[in-house]
Formats: sequence, C-alpha cells, structure tokens
Amino acid sequence: EPSHLGIFRPPFAQMVEVLDGRLLWLPESRGSLPSGHAFSSAGVIPAITLCTDASTDSSCPDSSKRCSYSVPHYTMGSVGRAFGPLALDQILGFCHKLDKRLQVDSKVILVTDPGDANDRTNAAVCLGAYLVLKANFSLPQLHSTFGSAEAGRKFVCSFASLSKPEPARTLNVSDCWHGLILARDQGWLDANCISQACERHRFLADCCDAAWIIPGRILVSADPITTANDPNPQTFSSVFPKELHLLKNRDLSLSSISTHVGSSAASSSTDADSDVSEILQADSINGPLHQDCWAPRASTKATPSDWVALLQESKISMVMRTNSVTEPGMVTRSYDPDLLMDWDIQHTDITLVDGGCPSPNNVRQALSRCSDVVDSEGGGLLIHCKGGFGRSVIMACCLIIHKLDVPGSALLGWVRIVRPGAVNTPKQEKFLQSLRGRGDLMRFVEGSHSSCGPPQCAVQ
Repeated sequence: EPSHLGIFRPPFAQMVEVLDGRLLWLPESRGSLPSGHAFSSAGVIPAITLCTDASTDSSCPDSSKRCSYSVPHYTMGSVGRAFGPLALDQILGFCHKLDKRLQVDSKVILVTDPGDANDRTNAAVCLGAYLVLKANFSLPQLHSTFGSAEAGRKFVCSFASLSKPEPARTLNVSDCWHGLILARDQGWLDANCISQACERHRFLADCCDAAWIIPGRILVSADPITTANDPNPQTFSSVFPKELHLLKNRDLSLSSISTHVGSSAASSSTDADSDVSEILQADSINGPLHQDCWAPRASTKATPSDWVALLQESKISMVMRTNSVTEPGMVTRSYDPDLLMDWDIQHTDITLVDGGCPSPNNVRQALSRCSDVVDSEGGGLLIHCKGGFGRSVIMACCLIIHKLDVPGSALLGWVRIVRPGAVNTPKQEKFLQSLRGRGDLMRFVEGSHSSCGPPQCAVQ
C-alpha cells in the first residue's frame, strides 16, 4: 500500500493524497481536517456531486439523480442491484469540474459518505479517470496512488435482480481504469474535447439508445425496432425514412425531401434515385472519423427522424444483427435488411441465443465478415441485439480484442462506462475476463477455449 494511505483517528479513517499538496481524498469522512493539517484550509467537496456532464458548469447540490447510476430508457427498478460504474458523460463531467476547481483553489478535499461503499467505488473510478486524462497516469501509478484495496473494489453485474441473491462480482475499479487508459492511448478519448464527448455521448444514449465503443468504428445499439417503438418522445420514431418510401411510390416531390436523412447514399440507374443520392449527401461529415463522433451536431436537440438517418450521420457502412427477427420482448418483427441496400449499407446476421455468449463459429463468422469494415477508413460497423447490452457488446469486444490484442477485462471496464447496462450476465463478464488478448480469442475460435454456457438474462 502507498505510504500516504494511512490509518488515522475517526472520522479520518483513511486519506489518499491524490495530487501532492493539491488534492486529498477522504473516502470515509464528510468533515474538515483538524487545525494545523496541511489541507485544513482547503475546500471540501462531496466527490459524487461533480459527476454531471461537462456541458454544464454547475455541480449537483446533492447526490441527486443526475449524479447517480442509471441506464437510459430503463427504470431504476429494472436496473436492480447495479450501481456503477457511472456513465462516460458523468465521469468526464467529474474530470472537467474538478480541473476547474483546482484552477481556482490551491488545495481541494474530496469526500464520500462514511459507510457508502457504492459512492466510494464510483469515486475511485472518477479520481483515477482524472489522473489518466489530466496527468497521463499509467495503471501501475494508479495502483501505487490508491492502493490495492481501492483498485480491487468491485461492481455488481448489470441488471442484477433485487429478488435473487447477488451474483459474485467480477468487474473491479482497476478494470475501469485500464479501460480508460486504453481509450486514452487509442485516441478514443481526448482530454481537450471533454464537453463535446459528453454532449454526443448523452445524445446517442438518450435519442438513439446507442453508444460508440470505438468512435467512428464500432457503434452498438438496441434493435431499431425496439428504439422506434420506445414511448420516449426523444427517440427516433421509424426505422426507414418515410419520405423516401413516398418518393419511390412517386407520391412526393423531390423538393420536399428533408436533407437531414444522411450522406453517401448508393447511386442508382434511375434519375430519381440519382437525385435522391445528391440530396442524401448534403450533410456528409468530413475529417477524421474519431473526431467526428465527438463533434457537436448541427442541432444537438434534434433527434434523427429515423434509424437510417443515424446510420448515415454516423457513417455506418455495415450492420450486424445478433438477435433473431422475432423473439420474446420484441413488440414486432425486426426490420428487412434488404432495404438497407438503398443506402449502400451492408448487412449480416450472426444470431446468438438471447442472454448468451458467442460460440466459436459466431466469432469466426464475425471476424470473416466484419474485420475489413473495422479496419477500413471508409465507414463504421453497427452491431445490435434486442436491447443493445449483451450479445452486441460481447461481439464488439471480440472484434476489438482481435484487432488490438487487448485484454477483455479492460474492455469490460470501458464498455460498462460508455454503455451503462452492458454485459449483463455473470457468465458474459467471466467470458470477457477470460480473454487476455488475441491469442486467447483465437484459441476460443479454434475450440480450445470454452464458451460461457447457457443464458441467464433476457435484457439483451
């Protein structure tokens, strides 16, 4: 344990000097330090109150809903026992607001309520994120600063039921730190565009039930039928553009088609479809893909009118569906993939059992069909299942492990941050944890590494 993580008289059972002489964390106290202590005159801030997104400069006055764990589009009751990690916009908001506070005050004390283990665990992730993004800390440096006890604090599995015994915990704070380091080193996160990242992340979650796993490369989401039928008025209301269907039936003039449908539509031999292609290209986004993903939209409050608009705006060139066309929990049949050909978007079905993990053949098919898209500069891949939490995220992680040769434990931490609710059975968590890199994944594909067994959750 680090020398500055010591045992003191209550109410200061522990203290961590996060930044020498500048930032102190009291994980078991809300009080000020005794007179004469180096930090006795420092301002005291409840750590979790800083966890609002960086698009606003105000912090929560208390531990209100905006500062707590939630899964967009799901009630707190359905979230169950899960309490974290907090979402990307909340963690980045914490970093942004703490940085601003340290620019004003020479010394700052952060506190978490005594006995609130959940807040303490979330605060440890947030403080580590600040050091990762603002001070370029490595994983060994984080372990040295906070100690093995904080690094090993664990989170409950996503959607763990309140009516059943709590499953064994797998994801820990260190996994989350490792995921954030991976994102920083791969260029998925930039400390200089925190506000934009928060804004775009929240928009995708609230309006599209989607999240970038690798910005510009791999997007995960719910089945668009699920999102289009969501009673939430923020989400898009149809899968395909109603205007285009009317146009093809010659019931609508070209001049009335909305230009926000998207970009890079496929050209056709007919004059009408050729004109449509020009209209659809009007809002094309230029520049590096990962920067575009965090760039503010022309109207951040305007939800895409349909799923295709989201695909076009996100420069998606291929869709992988991992759920069945019909399965329990879906209000109607899934979409017809042949219709995506009108926008030159490829489609593949790799169906997994609801609540389960991929088979070796599932992963083999994904690598064969999708690796070129992930590696290409020409567009991104969207992977979806029914709810966008389980099967889609696991398949995305398999592709990333193959591409980057990174441990599944780090990806588990990252996906739980960018897609709250992701990886929602203990066996899915253990499956990812068992993949230490590309070698393990390929051994699994070859049949020498077992799958994760039968499903346990239907929120996929």
